[in-house]
Amino acid sequence: MRARRENMYCVSSGHRDLRKLRCFTLIEVLMVCALLAILMGIMVAGYSFAQQRMSEAATIATIEKIATALESYKAKTGYYIQAVGSNSVFYMDTPDHSDLDFTDFLPDYEKMKKTSMVEASPGKYYLVDAYGLAFWYRSPGYHNRGKFDIESAGPDGNFGYSDANHSAVSSADEVADNIKNWGN
Repeated sequence: MRARRENMYCVSSGHRDLRKLRCFTLIEVLMVCALLAILMGIMVAGYSFAQQRMSEAATIATIEKIATALESYKAKTGYYIQAVGSNSVFYMDTPDHSDLDFTDFLPDYEKMKKTSMVEASPGKYYLVDAYGLAFWYRSPGYHNRGKFDIESAGPDGNFGYSDANHSAVSSADEVADNIKNWGN
């Protein structure tokens, strides 16, 4: 009997009477630890999934804010802002021939400046998605003819296109997680 008690973890009920000891075997303790490990694994996976969905939703919301601002800008000027530079990064520059500031059309500009913009050079900002990568922008759009195309590379950071218009796909897997304002 003594050998059995040495292999058990006992909890006293506050009395000194050995008959009132409640003991757990090593297997019971290991089962509880295994159950806790399984629950922690489920929680970590759920958190990772929720964080991924949250980043995707934030990127979609930013694209919608940009689209709304571009539509408002077009309503005032009659045209959309053209992409500045050859890499089609959406810089927050206003065209020289316009006296309107595009940032005035962005809802919550100051909040977006903290969360969705990166300073490329002093006073020159460009828009980024929730993954910290620059949006691809084109006006007039290749996919939205007469309007504009905006796209995020998604969590993998790879657009996966073989042409500048973002139309010829080099591999379906490489663009599966892209977030864009056209098609699927």
